[in-house]
Amino acid sequence: MLFGDGAGAVIVSNNLRLSNYTSNPVLELKDLIIATDGAFAEDLSVKAPGTANGKDWLNDEQMELGLHYGSMNGRVVIMHAVRKLGDVANEILKRNSLSLDQISLLVPHQANANLLKSLAKRMSFPEEKIVVNLDRLGNTSSASAFLALCQAKEESRFIPGQYVMILAFGAGFTWGAALCQVFVS
Repeated sequence: MLFGDGAGAVIVSNNLRLSNYTSNPVLELKDLIIATDGAFAEDLSVKAPGTANGKDWLNDEQMELGLHYGSMNGRVVIMHAVRKLGDVANEILKRNSLSLDQISLLVPHQANANLLKSLAKRMSFPEEKIVVNLDRLGNTSSASAFLALCQAKEESRFIPGQYVMILAFGAGFTWGAALCQVFVS
């Protein structure tokens, strides 16, 4: 059940000179990993509309059956989210010859407190270096990382040269990691 919602946006450019035109921190994307595992799609999905039901539009029968509502097997999702996010974090660090102690801020998907605590424990990452907005905003779904980045900016937590890792997990069993560095102009 979601009690929060939100929206976020970022400017994506291959021109780091944008930092000359903004007082906002510029995060340079160093690496990105996105993955999915369709074997668990049924554990976190919306069944209709969709081609799996033979129709790509929502009809009365699907609505009566409640197929347009999201469904989630919470235990399976949290268990896999913690594992997959920990694995992808390690993978992106290895690909970039970095260690976890070189990450100054972790900006994870803010699904629930158990996910955040379990992820910190699995990764052996200090909780004080995790940007958390769940306690104030609730689960803001796909906007949570953007809102957490905004919070980190407002709290002046971006330091030039530091590494920031963004982790996300979502519908259809997709997950990813973005490794960014606060741009030094």
